[in-house]
Amino acid sequence: MHGGRFNPPGSFPVLYLCTTRPCVVAELERLGQREVIGVDGLLPRVLYRYHVSIDRVLDLTSEATLRHIGVDARQIVGVDREVPRQIGEAAHATEYQAILAPSATGVGVVLALFPQLLGSGTLTWDRTEQWESKGDI
Repeated sequence: MHGGRFNPPGSFPVLYLCTTRPCVVAELERLGQREVIGVDGLLPRVLYRYHVSIDRVLDLTSEATLRHIGVDARQIVGVDREVPRQIGEAAHATEYQAILAPSATGVGVVLALFPQLLGSGTLTWDRTEQWESKGDI
């Protein structure tokens, strides 16, 4: 509804996933800072592990890919969402299933998955942890 890094408001759904637990923690802390309520204000939370099998991924962790599309890595992780959203729209329109990109937190890598374009790919998940307080993180 409000959009995200790779999808403009009111466009298409994106499931944002981290590839590591430290990335998840960093993203949660960043969200707490952005929403001005801190991590405590976002708890409790449930952590899920996703298993993804797809074959059409736009890899923005690759310098070659960034050069090919004429984008600097700083444009992908910066505060301004215009360039990432344009990339997301183009990737979605050309039926990529996801975008792999550096986390805007500087910790790890995120996978922005387009659920509507999953096709023959698979997505499963299982619950791994319950975070009741900052001590659980």
